[in-house]
Amino acid sequence: MSNFANIRLPADRLIDPYLKVLVDKLALNNPKWAFSTNKDSQSMAIGYKYDDPTGKAPDGFTYTRTIFVREEGEMLGQISVDSGYRRNSYKPLYEIKSWRIETVRGGQNITRTEKLDIAARKVKKSFVRMDHSEFLKKAVDTVTSNVTQCTQALRRPIADRRLIKDSVYLQKWAYCVARDIPIPDEINNHMREILKSDAYAQAMGEYELATDFEMLRGNDKTTVIAEKDGQYIFRDEHDVIMALEYASLPQSWQERIAVLQLMQDDELVRDVGYRYNDKHFMILT
Repeated sequence: MSNFANIRLPADRLIDPYLKVLVDKLALNNPKWAFSTNKDSQSMAIGYKYDDPTGKAPDGFTYTRTIFVREEGEMLGQISVDSGYRRNSYKPLYEIKSWRIETVRGGQNITRTEKLDIAARKVKKSFVRMDHSEFLKKAVDTVTSNVTQCTQALRRPIADRRLIKDSVYLQKWAYCVARDIPIPDEINNHMREILKSDAYAQAMGEYELATDFEMLRGNDKTTVIAEKDGQYIFRDEHDVIMALEYASLPQSWQERIAVLQLMQDDELVRDVGYRYNDKHFMILT
């Protein structure tokens, strides 16, 4: 239950009372923000002993101690509450998490405070939507990392000889072929059965697809392009960040994006490109 339309929780979930003070303040001041939670479900409010009935959630409800904040679908950060050990007692702490928060240790991008006003200021400073440069940098890092994993996975069955278990047979067969000498029937039948199988044809096709795409990447024949607020963000041939609507993109780019929109996430398509998700792509240029 909430008095704010932008706080969207499951029907049986309440925000922990300690956290609710901060979330309500933020929801009032930022009507464009959307507040949600995950599966976090606690029977007791933070700061209460387990046997204290005043801290128990009302019948039919549980408390959440974690709230995610988004604007126009973009994740701004996470607000949560936890217990901090202070002077022989446990006192609730606000935890503010955002990629904009720089931490010296751990790299968790988290700051903690007991003070409501400090927590509100941290959120205001850190929960800011990415500009085009920040958005594209994150998109490039994400897509590049995942396309590399994708091509490695596609090449692995052939590169690791997963379909040819007996490397001795393979070497004997190749030796006979190269020297144009008779191949023992047992070896020849075994190797031909593997090499003519549908599984091997698929694995080789995927290997060649991945290898060809990596060659295009190495020759700067691809680019990362990602959609944000109805515009496609990318760097042009002069390394200038561009933001264009779909209809303003080159026709060949429109066609490739249209094809990738029909594909599954983490899918590579020959002569087209790679789809990370429905908004992030690496296409041939």
